[in-house]
This record gives sequence, structure tokens and C-alpha cells, in this order.
Amino acid sequence: AGLALAAVTLLVVQVAAVALVGVGQSGALAGVVTLLAYGALGVALVLAGVAVDRRTLADMGLGIDREWWVDFGFGLALGAGLMTGIFLLSLAAGWAQVTGTFVADSGGVLTGFGPKFAFATGLFLVVGFQEELALRGWFLTNLAEGFDGVGPVGRTGAVGLAVAISSVVFGLLH
Repeated sequence: AGLALAAVTLLVVQVAAVALVGVGQSGALAGVVTLLAYGALGVALVLAGVAVDRRTLADMGLGIDREWWVDFGFGLALGAGLMTGIFLLSLAAGWAQVTGTFVADSGGVLTGFGPKFAFATGLFLVVGFQEELALRGWFLTNLAEGFDGVGPVGRTGAVGLAVAISSVVFGLLH
């Protein structure tokens, strides 16, 4: 039921986006609609988790305390490190090449960077939050609970299986 609610929310927002912006359009309006779509999906997942799955915000990884901040910092560093490593490996192997660099807009919206940088940063944060919420806070948790007690799997095996499957889904989505 939670997945259905999230899927319907995303579908409604995407249909509204196409009606407002059109297919394949770019620009500020398309970007704002994309940002709203991911935000709406995140809200739908939280509502589904609370109302349908009877979870607390902490169950979905939203219990903000000292440990959460440590995990958050580690996750940011790990993500940045892994993406940098992938880029450097691709560059060294000749699979990628740098053809230009980012040039900040004038007008300084965010510490000397312009509105495009601020918008891109906001979009990446919203998309990252929604992905973590969907794949770790909701999907991973439900998979682990679903596999727990099934045959000889046990709790530890259920968590391992859930991590493996959610990781494959995350990889396929990217």
C-alpha cells in the first residue's frame, strides 16, 4: 500500500509536470517541477510509512540525534569519496574526459555562486533525501522485515538479503 501511494503521488506530479511544462522542456519551470516531484514523493513515502506501515520517523531514519548526525556526516563523506574515486578511475582508464568546468553565475546567491548553483544544490539534496528515504528508510526496512522468519534466513540473513536487494535496485535505478 505504501509503494502504491508513492507511485500514485509520483504519477500525479509527473502528469501535472507534463501538462504545465511539456515533454522534454528545460529551463527554470521544468527544474522547479522536478524539484516538487521529488519532494512530493518524499512526503508521500513518509506519510505511507507513518499511516500505512505504522512506523515512527526514527524507524525511517529521520530520528535526528547525535548518532544521526555522525551517520549523516559519514554518509556524505563516503558518497563524495566513492564518486570521486569512480571519476578518477574513469579518467585514468580513458573512459571519461573533462571537456569544460563549472563557471559560477554572477549575482552571488550562495556564497558567491549564482542561482543555477543554488538550484542544482537544492535539487541534489532533495533527490538524495528522497532516494535515501525510499530505498533505505522504506524499501530496505520492509524487505528485512519481510524476509525475517522466512525459512532458515533468520534476522541477520534477512538484513543481509535486504541490503543486497536494495543495493541492486539502487544500482539499476542509476
